Amino acid sequence: MTDDKFRTIGKHHPRYDGMDKITGVARYAADVEIPGMLHAKVLRSPHAHARVLNIDTTKANALPGVCHVATRSDFEGMQPVYGWLIKDQPVLAIDKVRYVGDMIAAVAAEDEATAYRALDLIEVEYEPLQAVPSIEASLADDAPALFEEPQIGFVNRYGTGASAVKEPRKNVCYQFNYKTNDSDVFDGCDHVFEDCFSFSRMQHFFLEPYVAVAQWEGDQVQVWSATQSPFLNRKELSRIFQHPEEKININVFYVGGGFGAKTGCKTEPLAVLLARKTGRPVRLAFTTQEQLFTNTQHAATLILRTGVMNDGTLIARQSEILLNSGAYSDASPLVAEKVGYRIPGSYRWHHIDTKVQCVLTTQVPAGAFRGFGGTQAAWASESQIDMIARRLKMDPYDLRVKNLKNLGEAFVPGESTIDSDLKLGLDLVCEKLNYRNRSRMRGHGMGLSVVLKDGGGVNKAAHAVVKATTNGGIIVNSATLELGQGAHTALTSLVAEVLNCKWEKVTFAPVTTNSTPWEQGTFASSSTTIMGRAVMEAAEQVKQKVLAFAAQDLD
Repeated sequence: MTDDKFRTIGKHHPRYDGMDKITGVARYAADVEIPGMLHAKVLRSPHAHARVLNIDTTKANALPGVCHVATRSDFEGMQPVYGWLIKDQPVLAIDKVRYVGDMIAAVAAEDEATAYRALDLIEVEYEPLQAVPSIEASLADDAPALFEEPQIGFVNRYGTGASAVKEPRKNVCYQFNYKTNDSDVFDGCDHVFEDCFSFSRMQHFFLEPYVAVAQWEGDQVQVWSATQSPFLNRKELSRIFQHPEEKININVFYVGGGFGAKTGCKTEPLAVLLARKTGRPVRLAFTTQEQLFTNTQHAATLILRTGVMNDGTLIARQSEILLNSGAYSDASPLVAEKVGYRIPGSYRWHHIDTKVQCVLTTQVPAGAFRGFGGTQAAWASESQIDMIARRLKMDPYDLRVKNLKNLGEAFVPGESTIDSDLKLGLDLVCEKLNYRNRSRMRGHGMGLSVVLKDGGGVNKAAHAVVKATTNGGIIVNSATLELGQGAHTALTSLVAEVLNCKWEKVTFAPVTTNSTPWEQGTFASSSTTIMGRAVMEAAEQVKQKVLAFAAQDLD
């Protein structure tokens, strides 16, 4: 983009959310205060794996200022479990706890101090069970099953060569498979290299905690949440509480970072449960420590078997990937499909055979984390490409360029095409880094990698409405959330560009599921590319209607 081509895009103007944040008037879910609001706190399991024999809340309920102590006994008429594809995580522990930090009970009280005191008065009787803290321990023949019965859930439908199985074996909640052509091509390879890579889990550690405020009045449910997926959460709450979706409204203000962890339900179901039981608004905000007990990135073991010719031509790749899903499935099926589609990298193969298993362990549940499996796949795939280059005594650049897919070539058979010139991009980077003349001193190095987001898997739709007011103001109504990434600045800039108006005239409407157009969620780094297209098309329609009206009225 050049400055002379665009009127608004590429020009300097303040961030849309900048003034709110630097002056302290920006609102977050934790700032919501409603008259009569209660405060909730959660009792968590000290055991990695145990059967819950009895929960006695008598003393806690008797404490002055306590309005309700929620346990599994409050689930009548509910489907008290949630998850993306597999609904296996309970709102509160039902039969067992499956990791240290699993939620057992929750107290709604007049203030936080009283709620904390009440937690100490809850008596829980456990029967400790064998823990399975690692992938290896969980897959052992004598390992205990974390779930004795199949869980509610479904399998996504995929394109050519891809398939999945729900709960294919003990302690595996989901398996994704991808295969093209015949494995016989391995027999003709000059070399077959097999390498194993380990990837540790990491924490999202955003500044704003998981927080939700819920209010249940009559048959109307209002929720204020720090979530990345208000519409998906509304659907989950409707199923959990067997309550009409149109009677549940989720409101989202600014979100203080998410990085994937705030997709799907976290605090919302428990806040709504307590609001229904007490008849009063309830605020549930986790502490920073509780954040560590809620969601992480997937640790993984990736075994890659790659066939290659002497001249560096890549022929086949067989991948076996084990994701540590923790105690519940959360977004593991989605991460599995993404790491499965991405493990071949951006290279041309005659044969691909990928199997990804989501292994349940007695660890904190793992979910979406910046790239949905892309980081695990890129680390293993690009590391092995470098290793193969060294074994063949080739420059890593030359090996990559020889095998890179071309612009317009299908990412994998049956899926969308490569939409950028990867070789040109790599050449530009190498030129800027002076790669060919790089230092080769001992202890000095320069690495290359080519990482892209795949075109495989399920789609991501976006809807937007753009309105013009009578005084020339513009309102953008979109469910894309401002997480600190500048999405509202980008989207309002695009609208101003299409309508040829001042950027300051464009307002971003509050996100509320009752009136905001539906969107899957703000994740996968897709706001500008996908929602951006939606707001541009909506703005173009406004432009044409205004021009048509003006032509008729001013004729």
